[in-house]
Amino acid sequence: LSDEARARGEVLMCCACALSDVELEVAAGAALRDAPLPVFDASVTRLEPLAHDVMLLQLDLGSDAVMDYEAGQYVNILLPDGARRSYSFTERSATAQRIELQIRLMPGGRFTTQVFTTMKVGDRLKLEGPLGEFVQIGRAS
Repeated sequence: LSDEARARGEVLMCCACALSDVELEVAAGAALRDAPLPVFDASVTRLEPLAHDVMLLQLDLGSDAVMDYEAGQYVNILLPDGARRSYSFTERSATAQRIELQIRLMPGGRFTTQVFTTMKVGDRLKLEGPLGEFVQIGRAS
């Protein structure tokens, strides 16, 4: 951040750690979307351990569906009770019928424990997205 931005109290939320209670101000309408988020039915097509606590989860959206996403965006996995778990795309921007996510095992995690213990190829999941606006707007010359 520039000195001016820091003087205004701005921070980079992706790497800031609160040391006390904080108050956040959100611009009116900042969380509103123009349209509802698309929901996709996906099938697990690959589970590959990448490390002792990281699993590659490959999902196929089917022949009739594609997801347009940009690097920096993420997708929500919708759990049966309506809870959501968010994961960043691991590949560059794409229009894809198949997406890959890297899932880190969180001790006691509702979704990650399932990925590492009971999930199998062919299982079905619901996805919501893409979400997020932390994307590259243009390239420096």
